[in-house]
Amino acid sequence: MRRSLALALACALCPCGVAVARPFTVDDLLRSEQRGSVQMAAAGRWAIIQTFRAWDQAARYDLDWWSLYGLGSLRKVDLRRGTVSPLLREAAGSGYIGGPLSPSGAQMAVCRLSGHAWEIGVVDLASGATRWLGLSPELPQWGREIAWRNDNELLVIAQAQSPVGHRLGFGWQGQARLTAAWAEMAAGRLSVTAIGSGRYRTVRPHASPRRLMLVEVSTGRARILASGDFFDFELAPDRRSVAVLGNGEDLQEADDLKSTGAVLYRRKLLLVDLDSGRSVDPCPACDILQGLLSWSPKGDRLLVYARHGGEGSSGGFQLVGARTGRAAPAAMDGLVPVLIKTRDNGERAAGGWLGATPILYARRAGGDGRADWYALSASGPRVLTASLGSPAPRLVAADAHSVTVSDGQSLWRIGLDGETRPLRAGLDDVLDVRPASDSERLALAPPSPSALVVRSDGIMSRFEGSARWRLPLQARETVLAADPGLATVIVSATDDHGVERLVLRRPGQADRTLITLNGRLEAVDPATVRAVRHKGPDGQLLTSWLYLPPGRRPDERPPLVVAPYPGEDNTAPPPDQALGFGRLQVNAQLLAGAGYAVLVPSLPYAKGREPMDKLADQVLAVVDAAAAQAPVDAARLAVWGHSYGGYAALALATQSRRFRAVVAGAPISDLTSFYATLGPYNYSVPEGGLSVMGSAGWSETGQARMNGPPWSDPERYRRNSPIAFVDRIVAPVMLLIGDQDADAAQAEQMFTSLYRLNKDAVLLIYHGESHIVTSPANVRDEYARAFAFLAQSIGPPAVLKP
Repeated sequence: MRRSLALALACALCPCGVAVARPFTVDDLLRSEQRGSVQMAAAGRWAIIQTFRAWDQAARYDLDWWSLYGLGSLRKVDLRRGTVSPLLREAAGSGYIGGPLSPSGAQMAVCRLSGHAWEIGVVDLASGATRWLGLSPELPQWGREIAWRNDNELLVIAQAQSPVGHRLGFGWQGQARLTAAWAEMAAGRLSVTAIGSGRYRTVRPHASPRRLMLVEVSTGRARILASGDFFDFELAPDRRSVAVLGNGEDLQEADDLKSTGAVLYRRKLLLVDLDSGRSVDPCPACDILQGLLSWSPKGDRLLVYARHGGEGSSGGFQLVGARTGRAAPAAMDGLVPVLIKTRDNGERAAGGWLGATPILYARRAGGDGRADWYALSASGPRVLTASLGSPAPRLVAADAHSVTVSDGQSLWRIGLDGETRPLRAGLDDVLDVRPASDSERLALAPPSPSALVVRSDGIMSRFEGSARWRLPLQARETVLAADPGLATVIVSATDDHGVERLVLRRPGQADRTLITLNGRLEAVDPATVRAVRHKGPDGQLLTSWLYLPPGRRPDERPPLVVAPYPGEDNTAPPPDQALGFGRLQVNAQLLAGAGYAVLVPSLPYAKGREPMDKLADQVLAVVDAAAAQAPVDAARLAVWGHSYGGYAALALATQSRRFRAVVAGAPISDLTSFYATLGPYNYSVPEGGLSVMGSAGWSETGQARMNGPPWSDPERYRRNSPIAFVDRIVAPVMLLIGDQDADAAQAEQMFTSLYRLNKDAVLLIYHGESHIVTSPANVRDEYARAFAFLAQSIGPPAVLKP
């Protein structure tokens, strides 16, 4: 209180226009604004900027992380005048998310979130007039849900009238279903959830099918083209056909190790003729690998990858004829497809087209294992990237005449004649405004078609055969959108305070700031970030990151909080720990603002080691390096981790007495009991699909790295479970969990064990919360309790100068 009054008095006495630096607070965190996509209309008149209001302004917080969509706002930039205005009339309490622009750039598909209702509409960019279509599209988490056929027809994968398993229902629907089930039981009526396995697999109820719809925008009339459990589609370039991907029957293989990306359903492909409405399944026995739906430039053939079974089964590329509706295996002639791991630990095949010739990422059978891009020409496979160092498994750009690939250092354009030409060396950023094949599949608002724009050595260049213009870029600037017709770009510039400015830039003209986000953070003094150099467990040179309290006295050595997350190796400061990012869990800037030094260690997995094997040795080596290189008090040491970091925090507490306080958010304490948990959403809304293989995959091949299920090696599971060594914990423990998380019992089991041993512990269960605490009141309470806990356990934080 005294510090707050002193700071207020200092602000009052300060001359006008001079900002008084102050530390970052929980209120600052909750009031942080966010920036989303930026799109330029093809006509070159408008740009649309997606922003999100401060987190504490949402109308409700029971949609889990999707509450962010309730904060969405859309702003229109007149590129001729450089002015900014609201795109449409926005109702209070609703959020608006921009979708794709129409081919002419005159209209945009938009989605509105009001309460639990999610609806798609179309807005005229010039007038702001909006027609709401009464359809609820699925969120584009796994594929495309919205696309324009032409300026008057819109393709949408829409929910049924009463959506079940909607991703926007993840936060609230399970709770609502349980409340209704309890009421049924209380009234003496049936209240049961039935889920089956093996021969009883069909016992599980399924959601109402989604509908692929073609909407006439001018009238609002909608035509149902097909029904199914769809999640992705791709419109052919000739606009006559659409390839749709959906879930078929459940898959339940018992063999092979599982991953978090394990497929739970057979993926079915459907081809739909948009004029006649005729649909056909071109390969009924195929399991289509999601991610690759690549049409030839003429729209007469489709390239996909299919397996005959589930995860781990053999498969290959298939070519599907749009007119015949039949699929045939691509002639590989000694090539072996190379499947790429995705962010969710699934698999993706890489392919596309070079003119009318299919190309794919593969290696030679019996060769040295090198992967290249190959063209499947009539005379057999022809390697395209043999001269490149290490071609990436993703096309940077593609058009009817060429493809662009990267070798990690340079961009190379490959023409129809097979000649490979360098575009520019030393690339450090690429603006992917003409995405290839599946690169835009997860974007609700994919970039509008344009030329390839790259950034290199502080210069932005546009390529369309050769460089047409070049614009300078300053450090920490990022190109968000570019329009080749007007030679106009919109650039993001973010400073150390987290203030982001979106700037309109043209050759020969002065920059114009369009929007400033988080301007209030100008007065916030950010943490001092220092690199800590050290060796890793395998002798490699690593860099960890230390966040020191701002404005501390020079002679002060603040207590140190370690924020571990095994598997991470940050060569630069983690972007989500910067001011303005809005990270709610274990926020280093927030801890530093409260007077603590925070160490975010790089902890790559050690070769040949299990998760808990010498973990404390690995972490404490980084702590000692930080103490030797910076003014911190490593004797007053705490650990605060979340999720897998929470697991690490508990593991560290069992291995070392140096930690004097432990905060574990959403932790895993017992690998055996955590194996293949369902969670309250899954057992209350089984229509939404089961996450069994997600949990099993996490245990077998994911972060837990158990290399098999518990029955294959129960001792391995036991010796890597912190709960098996709870008697060794001497530090006080604070456990944070949401009661809607996948397995809240993990924190409960740890607390019960600590309680049984009469050890110091606090269990905080936040109601209605899932994996991350999101309600502003709960976030404030979480940090207030944690700061008080740390102050009591490791002593007071550093005193910061006002």
